[in-house]
Amino acid sequence: MGLDPTAQNSTQTKVPLKTIDQLLIHNSDTAVKPIIGNKEIEKTGELVFNPKDLPFEVWNSEQVASKIESVEIESHLHDVYNAMASSGTVNDKLNVLVYFESIILNSNVANRLINSAFMTLLTKLLKNVKSPHLKLRLCSILGQLVRHSTVIGNDVAESGLS
Repeated sequence: MGLDPTAQNSTQTKVPLKTIDQLLIHNSDTAVKPIIGNKEIEKTGELVFNPKDLPFEVWNSEQVASKIESVEIESHLHDVYNAMASSGTVNDKLNVLVYFESIILNSNVANRLINSAFMTLLTKLLKNVKSPHLKLRLCSILGQLVRHSTVIGNDVAESGLS
């Protein structure tokens, strides 16, 4: 029983030889694990805005998502767009932007808005605003739109934004 290689043990089984590739690469190395939806990675803060200071009726994200294909959403989005485009205080703009960010987390809503005049307005605001708070919120909105959209039109894709 020692270290004699010629001695054969009846309980010993032969392990098949493996190539270098088989030893270096494991099946789990090629498996892609999505990070989207991972609660540890995508920790989002609560979006808090003051509905009393908004110049339009506030809808929650579920209402917007359920009405995204309806005619009444046009009026609401028009009001939101006008509030974003208006000249007001930094706090007023931030309030509108936080509201807007709270309603774009649905893929149908994001698809509709990323391929609309909102993108032009958001990129224009991003280039022109001086406030770091507004820039931060605008970047967050643009990122959320790209993240939640499943259909991005050629205009947006070719703009270099996404």
